[in-house]
Amino acid sequence: MADRSAEVLRYVREHTERVGIPPTRREIRDAVGLSSTSTVDYWLQRLVEAERVRIIPRVSRGILVTDREDE
Repeated sequence: MADRSAEVLRYVREHTERVGIPPTRREIRDAVGLSSTSTVDYWLQRLVEAERVRIIPRVSRGILVTDREDE
């Protein structure tokens, strides 16, 4: 897995555990240092393809981590 996608996955997992809800794309953008929410969507799609997360359509915080801690 690319380093950036690992950063995104780590942040989504940590934020969800700490706050109790998944982060927004803007929160991911700011935390990981990406240039736009479109790049966040790109990396989230890579994680979907790798079956590491699932996206719930039309839900702002609809990001579900589907795997366990870095298997």
